[in-house]
Amino acid sequence: MKFKLTFLLIVFSAAILSAQNSELIGLWEVNKVSVGDRDMTPIAKWSRINGDGTYQTGNGWLQNGAGLWSFNKEVSQLSFKDYYNPIDPFGPFAVEIKDDEMVWSRMEEDMKVKVYLTRIKDLPRSHADALIGRWKATGENEESENMFLRWDRVYVKRSDNGNKTGYWIPHAHRAEVGFVSHDQSEPHKYYEIKINNDELTLTGVSDEVKGDVLTYIRIK
Repeated sequence: MKFKLTFLLIVFSAAILSAQNSELIGLWEVNKVSVGDRDMTPIAKWSRINGDGTYQTGNGWLQNGAGLWSFNKEVSQLSFKDYYNPIDPFGPFAVEIKDDEMVWSRMEEDMKVKVYLTRIKDLPRSHADALIGRWKATGENEESENMFLRWDRVYVKRSDNGNKTGYWIPHAHRAEVGFVSHDQSEPHKYYEIKINNDELTLTGVSDEVKGDVLTYIRIK
């Protein structure tokens, strides 16, 4: 009987929380982040605010945070407590909501931070998500190699000269990717990414490969 009563209280409390803050609850994508006069918008950043007082956050199809949230309706302030990270030293966000648009704002190290969000139905897809898979080289560049970009951020490049392995590192704020070899036999290489359906173009942006263009098609 005690277990049933406790369970009912939990369900009832969650229902009250959900009803009081229904405009906050849902899946939100970050469209823009400004820090002072700088644009610091992350790629495919999202937050899911649940009616039971929990939340999850991530980039693309990768979840990288979770915890508890609370909302002070009197002053319209939203607080997050991450399960796995230290307490946020900058405190709650002031919140403005209008229909399916929301803005968070607060001060961080004497700079105004504003986060603009839009309500969405599905997780956004990042350039990192789109890169995962097998790619066949179509160009004539000497760097052209078939490559397998694994979900665990390890790459395998195959050519007539053998295999090369290392890590591929997507940029958090730009459509770019870096390649770092396991044996450090090559310099780190960074490329701008353009994906059109099953076609991939990498354009070199770091000094070692600046201006080089590598083209691939997805192997299905």
